Amino acid sequence: MGKHIYRLTILIFISIIFSCSGGNSTQSVEDVGDDTPGDNSGGNGGGIIPEPVASFTVSSYSGEAPFDITFTSTSTGEITSWLWNVDDDSDIESTYYTFTHTYDNAGTYDVSLIVIGPGGQNVHTENDIISITEPETSTETGLFSETMSYDNETREYLIYIPSSYDPNSATPILFAFHGFGGYSQYFINTADFRSLADQFNFIAVYPQGLICGGGTTWNTNPPGGDNKCSQDDIGFFAALLNEISGNYNIDASKVFLTGYSNGADFSYSMACYQSSLVTAIAPVSGLMPMNDSSRMSTKPCNFSNDI
Repeated sequence: MGKHIYRLTILIFISIIFSCSGGNSTQSVEDVGDDTPGDNSGGNGGGIIPEPVASFTVSSYSGEAPFDITFTSTSTGEITSWLWNVDDDSDIESTYYTFTHTYDNAGTYDVSLIVIGPGGQNVHTENDIISITEPETSTETGLFSETMSYDNETREYLIYIPSSYDPNSATPILFAFHGFGGYSQYFINTADFRSLADQFNFIAVYPQGLICGGGTTWNTNPPGGDNKCSQDDIGFFAALLNEISGNYNIDASKVFLTGYSNGADFSYSMACYQSSLVTAIAPVSGLMPMNDSSRMSTKPCNFSNDI
């Protein structure tokens, strides 16, 4: 009380001085701010600073795990801190006015934002606002025509995914190679493994050979020398197996090969040159390899193209 009387006395004294000096500007007692706690708003007329009001927006309300959602504060008032809890645990996920959170697990989640300022704090919570679902694990089945790039060539192949395919289980795979002059879209009807693939759960692949020597051919030897063809089909097979293994769950211990005529030759060749990748082969009407004991140290596999 004494403090206010003192201040009032000073103001009256100043007013008298201004009046005596001819000045016509005075300041009333009511214009002077009170010593209220928190009087540091800088333009608030000296009154109490109001507490902030929390609110927010979200970029999305649902998605498939893992899923990113951005949260942005739309709170009003003077704010110095933002405290976010968006995944139902006891930890604060962020202290910024906006941030992005990744939801790795399926579930529904509450979102809570606490804003703090000179005038106090306020909290806004929305229950079960976020809904995250399990990732889709089903794989489309059936026959597909695919391409891949290898050795500056676009290579084609047909792939049949059986109706029994389970992406969580390693699946055997069978490669069927057409003969000289053949095409995979016709060979699949001649050597149709699709019903067997559904019954015994394996993936069937029908690669397409490139044109060489007047027809589509599998090069059964490495490029170079006096080969009739120059394409690297040995490397293509390894690249194709790797490509498919990246897209499907392949059992590397059950990689089987078959083929007709020139395709049978190529099956023999893969059992030799790519023996670390091949489990077993079943060639049909193809040439057996011809081994020359005098050349075994430099060329362990010697094949003739059945064309």
